[in-house]
Amino acid sequence: MASLPVTLPRLRFLDSGDYHYMSHLLAMREKEPFHLVLLDHHPDNQEPAFGGVLSCGSWVKVMQEENPLIKSVLMLGPEGCSEDIPEAWLEERRGERLYVSLDKDIMERSWARTDWTQGSHTLCQVKEILRRLLEGGMEVAAVDVCGELSVPKGALGEDLRINFETNTELYKHIIKHLNE
Repeated sequence: MASLPVTLPRLRFLDSGDYHYMSHLLAMREKEPFHLVLLDHHPDNQEPAFGGVLSCGSWVKVMQEENPLIKSVLMLGPEGCSEDIPEAWLEERRGERLYVSLDKDIMERSWARTDWTQGSHTLCQVKEILRRLLEGGMEVAAVDVCGELSVPKGALGEDLRINFETNTELYKHIIKHLNE
C-alpha cells in the first residue's frame, strides 16, 4: 500500500530540548538545498554520545554528514559562536532557502523554563533575530521550536505558564512573518 504524501506546516513546535533531534528528521524531508540557522545555548554538533545514536546533542553534526542539501550551518548562542546574525551572511544568501531551529534554552529563565542549562537571551532579542532571518530575503522552508520543561521532568505551574506565554508570543511573531 502506497503512503500518502504528508505536507508539514512551516512552523513546528517539537516539545522539550530532549527531542531537538526531531529537527534532523524533519529537515531530512526537505527536497531542495537550504541553510540551517540554529538558535541554541548548546552547539548540537557533537559526536553522538550513545554509540552512534542520533540525539539532541549530535543531530546537527549527523545532518551535515548525511544531508547533501544542507549548504551551511549558522549557530547563534553557544559559547564561541555568534550572538547575532552577521549582516554579510544574510546578504550572501538572499533568495536561498532557510531552515530555522530554535531551542528555547537560548533564553534566560524569565522567558523560558527548560531542563538544560540556559543562555541569557531575552524574548525580545530572540524575536529580533527571528525577524531579521524571516525578513532577510530568504525563502523560509521551516521554523521549529523546542525546549519545553515537561511535567515528568519537574515542570510546575509557573514553568508551564511562562513557556505557554513565550510560545504564544513566538507563534504570533513567526506566523506574522511567514504570512507576509
